Amino acid sequence: MVAAALFYSVKNLSILYKGAIVLGLVFAGYGSLQAMGRDFISWNNPYNSIILTLGNPNFASALMSILVVIVLNYIELAKKIYKIPLTILGVYILYLITLSESRQGLIAFGIGAMVVILTRVFWLSKRLGLVLSCMFFSLFVLVILAMLQTGPLAQIIYKNSVSLRGFYWRAGIEMFQSNIVTGVGIDSYGDYFREFRERAYPLTYGYQIGSDNAHNVPIQIFATGGIFTGILYLTLTIFIASIAIKQLVLKDSRENRLALGLFGAWITFQAQSIISIDNVGLTIWGWILGGTLVGTYSSTVKNGPNNPLVKILKTSETDVIKQKLFSSFLTFFAIVLCSILYQGEKYLYQITSYLNNTSVNQFNEFELAANKFENAKLVEPAYKFRYANILFQINRIDKSKYIVESLLITNPNSFDYLNGCAELYTRESNWQKVISCRIRLSKIDPWNAENYLKLGLAYEMLGDNKSASINYEIIISFASDKPEGLKARELLDEIKKQ
Repeated sequence: MVAAALFYSVKNLSILYKGAIVLGLVFAGYGSLQAMGRDFISWNNPYNSIILTLGNPNFASALMSILVVIVLNYIELAKKIYKIPLTILGVYILYLITLSESRQGLIAFGIGAMVVILTRVFWLSKRLGLVLSCMFFSLFVLVILAMLQTGPLAQIIYKNSVSLRGFYWRAGIEMFQSNIVTGVGIDSYGDYFREFRERAYPLTYGYQIGSDNAHNVPIQIFATGGIFTGILYLTLTIFIASIAIKQLVLKDSRENRLALGLFGAWITFQAQSIISIDNVGLTIWGWILGGTLVGTYSSTVKNGPNNPLVKILKTSETDVIKQKLFSSFLTFFAIVLCSILYQGEKYLYQITSYLNNTSVNQFNEFELAANKFENAKLVEPAYKFRYANILFQINRIDKSKYIVESLLITNPNSFDYLNGCAELYTRESNWQKVISCRIRLSKIDPWNAENYLKLGLAYEMLGDNKSASINYEIIISFASDKPEGLKARELLDEIKKQ
């Protein structure tokens, strides 16, 4: 954002437009291949085939909606020879959004496009602009009602994923309310989701299903970063919006029409961020567009020789060699760091590919890859846990247990690590430690009937029928009609007969 604010001005906005158009062309081609089932990359993709390079059709449709707002806005400003090709490109990207079956992109595009249309109408007639604004606001209210399963548009807009997001949002709000100052910790939503999720979630979607994000960027930031981080994010967002509005109310000009398209695209990004996660492929566009709007306003309103921004720009223009050297150093550092981070992932995939092959040669390859993985630097904890699961499958219990216990020291609230330890101790029939792990699990996942059932069985193995009965009664209290509840009632009856 800072870089875009410093180096973009009304004079070079077309560079950003051209970049967006080129990316739109690339994604239109690649999206077409995916739609036809001719993707040259074998993605492990359980969703709609149109995911572009973002891994999910929702993210793909959101990015396409940002690009299509930019492309369609540029039609009027482009040379005559480009108007028809740009129109075809914009319409075709919209068509790909519909093929992705993700309503998120269409809704986000509708909001961003409407902002562009309303602003242009206001330039022509304030009265007509007010009328259209009221109509747009009414439509917006109907869309919100539809997302809540009510109103005339409910059948068109509502999807089951909206109900899921309600669970995620409410859990995030609960996290924030319990940790107002600091939040639960950056990137720690997933570790606390089970503790704060509502009872209906596991009973409806399963005890092992969780979420590592609130699917709402402001809620996610408040929940994981606390009130000061959240207020800072909102302040930046409001600052960008106010700067853009100041720019656009100045006058109707070619420069402002260029800025308007970027503002519409930025609004599109903000709209999707209310119902989606902070995906890097989308987020980078949000901050670049926001910074560009700030830089555009600064260069328009404060274009005098004493403007600090102008001085910075002049300095950068006279110091191009140093700038390129510095950028090259940062790029080299990023490549080296990413290559180190990638090693652990690469070796893990090698281990997985060799796992089910029983030939001697493949076994040797497995051992070699495993050794490299264990000695790799900066390995993701999630990859270490997956490696521990592989070791568990091939009965290397001691090493698997060592890894999981080490991970649990660094993250004692992880459901996966605690559950992994409980399963390992179960394999060893170490019931005291099984009970210890499952008691801790019950505190961070209080509505997990499956965990209470296994905890009760562990107590029974030690002959503590009283504690076992307590856990079975807990299950019956909130999941009596579920398989775990029926099993708990059966085990409770057996204990009473003894």
